[in-house]
Amino acid sequence: MAQTVSGDSQTRDSFTSRTAFIIACIGSAVGLSGIWLFPYRVSQLGGAAFLIPYLFFVVLLGLTGVVGEMSFGRAMGCGPMGAFGKALELRGVPHATRIGKAIGIVPVLAALGIAIGYTVVLGWFLKYLFAAATGTLLTQPDMGAYFGQITGDFGSIGWHAAALIITLAVMVLGISRGIERLNKIMMPLFFVLFCVLLVRVAMLPGAIDGYAYLFMPRWEALANPQTWVLALGQAFFGLSLAGGGTLVYGSYLQNHASHLFVFAAPDFLDMASVFPLAKTNPELFDQALGLKSLGNQLCNRVGGRSIHPITAVVGGFTHEPTRDEYLAMADKLDAEREFARAVVDLFNGFTVPDIATQGDMMAMVAEGRYPVADSRWARFLDAGVTFDADRACEQVEEYEVSHSAALFARCRQTGKTYFTGALARINASWGALSQEAKVAAAKAGLRPPERNPFLNNVAQAVEVLDALGRCADLCRKLAEPDGPFEGCSTPVPFEVRSTVASWKIMSLPSFVI
Repeated sequence: MAQTVSGDSQTRDSFTSRTAFIIACIGSAVGLSGIWLFPYRVSQLGGAAFLIPYLFFVVLLGLTGVVGEMSFGRAMGCGPMGAFGKALELRGVPHATRIGKAIGIVPVLAALGIAIGYTVVLGWFLKYLFAAATGTLLTQPDMGAYFGQITGDFGSIGWHAAALIITLAVMVLGISRGIERLNKIMMPLFFVLFCVLLVRVAMLPGAIDGYAYLFMPRWEALANPQTWVLALGQAFFGLSLAGGGTLVYGSYLQNHASHLFVFAAPDFLDMASVFPLAKTNPELFDQALGLKSLGNQLCNRVGGRSIHPITAVVGGFTHEPTRDEYLAMADKLDAEREFARAVVDLFNGFTVPDIATQGDMMAMVAEGRYPVADSRWARFLDAGVTFDADRACEQVEEYEVSHSAALFARCRQTGKTYFTGALARINASWGALSQEAKVAAAKAGLRPPERNPFLNNVAQAVEVLDALGRCADLCRKLAEPDGPFEGCSTPVPFEVRSTVASWKIMSLPSFVI
């Protein structure tokens, strides 16, 4: 999940995992409208019949508004006021920033109003929690009068202040260290409390009559326009929409196969090179060559040659494989997946030291997919910082050491050196791996967080398996006559523009170039 994203002038904290983001969305949606208001709406507006318009609007708004709002927030990379300004700038609207702020202030004010209401309720909650813990609550003869005393004029000012202080503390800690950590405790606890309440309510006198009143459908309510209007409002508020809360994937196979079988495997098998493997285990040797050859074939088909492709030009490709070539390549890729699973088991069977790197890990990340070489975003896993490639110098510090002429690098924020590669990527993007790859990795005992650098070989084998499946699927999509990639390989017109960088290159001596 976007986790920590780089803003215009500073690093913006965000969620460290998809699960954390989902929990936060649940916490945002299941609020007062879902706890207090929803049962009241159901009972007053047709019982179970109310669920028909409510679920209709939930699906409608969820598939349009929520998806659109989240996509808008991810694309703009900032809050409501900045996002609308950026969108207007892209459209060339004059005074885009000012207009964007004027539009964006609306959801911000809405969120502020909701937050004020929640602060009041949180103050009541703290008062009740304290009274229950001290036993005062259990001794009250009249709970209605007690609640009236709490909610009366200046009845809980101190508790409201405590609620504000707690909220401020969580906000200062930020999203990953504040909201996310608190959600991981509060949301499961919230679920447990509801289960307790469910059992308790079912044991109260008259519970059956209450359930009948709440859930028996009264179909005549569907003829009342107010039922539909309030169902829309309930769905709108329940999804936490418009409040600004949700505004906010050849050479790969070649390189991994070469490293695993040409460099790594001989060391584990106590061989001077890969060639003795042809005598001791000819079947494995032939299969390994076949896997690398498949990567070469893929690059040849698409790029014109296996190294430094020539068909990829500015604006597209000068040649594209035929539909039959794409389908044949997809079948070959699928046929290699069984061997790739065996490779994971093979490298998992090698004995390696049981150690853990003390440094950080840095990997490419991409929203909703497993990144290989096309993401502009990277993340330091321990530091919890995600940054754009343009801001790499702000997050990565190079330094000199006395025993080497090479520059070393470390995370600027923590001062830790860092580990990159397949293991770092799997730790960062485990959820985006294919199910087949995750099963093979888990079977091999590889699950995040994994910090043994020797397991990078297992991680590479897992990535090979993952890439085979994804590449096969992509080849089949490219083979579709009216598919999503139809005509996209045809070079498009472009304009050559002289730049300072190109002038410097052209001015270099020919032996340098």
